[in-house]
Amino acid sequence: VKGSVAVGVIDGFSLMPTVGGILSLDLLASGGLVFLGESDGFGGNEGLLSVGGRLGILRESFTLPGVTVSAMRSFGQHVDWADATDSQQIDADISTTSVRAIVGKDFFTLAVLAGMGWDWDRGELGVQVPDPSMPGGQGIAAMEDLTTRRTVYFAGVSITRLIYQFSIEGGWVEGYDAMLGYPGAYDPTAITPFVSVAARFTY
Repeated sequence: VKGSVAVGVIDGFSLMPTVGGILSLDLLASGGLVFLGESDGFGGNEGLLSVGGRLGILRESFTLPGVTVSAMRSFGQHVDWADATDSQQIDADISTTSVRAIVGKDFFTLAVLAGMGWDWDRGELGVQVPDPSMPGGQGIAAMEDLTTRRTVYFAGVSITRLIYQFSIEGGWVEGYDAMLGYPGAYDPTAITPFVSVAARFTY
C-alpha cells in the first residue's frame, strides 16, 4: 500500500513554443507499507518512507519527448527472514538512494517510455545461505557498513482510453557489487529480468 505526492516548484524555462520545461523542478515524497507474511518466515511488515526530487531536462511537446532525471532517498524498517528447514537467514536494515533518467512520449492514447537508473544501498546486512562451494555447506556474510550499487534498465508502454489506463513495463537489473566478507559463490554480473502490469480506473 503506497501513497505519493508531487509538488511543482519551478516550471522551467522555454526556448520556443515547442521547447520548454528546461530545468523544471518537482519535489516528491511517498510513504507505504509492505505486507510480509510471518508464515513465510518474515519477522513482520515493513514501513517505507521516500523523499526526493525530479529535474526536468525537456518538457514533452507535440514534436519532442519529455526527458527527466529523478533522485529518491528511501528509508525502510528493519527486516528479518528465516527458513528453518535449510538454515537460510536474512537480516537487513538498509536505506536506498535511487536515480532514474527517463525519456517518454505520448502518442494520443498510446504512451511509451524508456530509461535507466542506479540504486545505492547502505546499511547493515547479514546473510546465511546454503552454498556447496563452502566447507559445511553454509555461506555466511555479515556487514555493518554495507555500501553497494546496481544498475537498472527498463522500458514500458501504456494505453489510455477515457476512464481507464493499462500499462506494462519490463527490464532487467544487474547484480549488486561483490559482497565483501562473503567467501562463497556470487556473480555480481548476473542479471534479473522483471515485468510489471498495472491498470488504473479514473472516476
